[in-house]
Amino acid sequence: MQLTFNFTDDIALQLQALPNSNEFVNQYIRKALQNPTVSSEKPSRWALFVEEIDNAPELQLGDYAEQFKKDLSECAEDFVFQGDDFGC
Repeated sequence: MQLTFNFTDDIALQLQALPNSNEFVNQYIRKALQNPTVSSEKPSRWALFVEEIDNAPELQLGDYAEQFKKDLSECAEDFVFQGDDFGC
C-alpha cells in the first residue's frame, strides 16, 4: 500500500539520501506504533525540574509538606496581580 506524507524540506532531503528510505521509514513507524506512549519530544525544562525534585529525597518537604500547603493556600488567597480589577 502506498501513502503520501508531507515532510519538511530538510527531512525529505535526508530521507532521499538514505540507501533504502522506504525500509527505514517502515521500521521506525512500526516501532512507533508498537510503543505509542513514548514521545520523541524532549521534555521541557520544567518537566525535567519537577522530575528532579520528585526523585531527590533531599528536596522533599517531609514533615513540612502540610505546613507548606497551608502557607501556599494563604498566600494564594491574598495574591492579586497589579491591575487585577476582578480579584478572586
